[in-house]
Amino acid sequence: MIPEKIKIGGIEYTVKMVDEVDENDNNIDGKICFHHQEIRIKKGMGKDYTVKVLIHEIIHGILNHCVINKWEGDEEECFVEKFAHALHQVLKDNRFDFFVKGGE
Repeated sequence: MIPEKIKIGGIEYTVKMVDEVDENDNNIDGKICFHHQEIRIKKGMGKDYTVKVLIHEIIHGILNHCVINKWEGDEEECFVEKFAHALHQVLKDNRFDFFVKGGE
């Protein structure tokens, strides 16, 4: 289940499931909006992929909070995508939901 709120670096972000993440780009499945304190995730995607997209956006939030922003071109997006994929696999395959209230 996708949470309604996520805290990153002490800032609470609202997670919104939306039909359109970015009106300027239909190919975006998720986006973290720092100024609006929200993470927008496209509706209608599979559960695993939706979770992976959320992890991807959380990683962007962590990098921003830690002021890790000395990337060239698409380096940040490449790193975040690879790291999100790997982290999603580790969390899913090792049932890291045990630390969450109500985890199965």
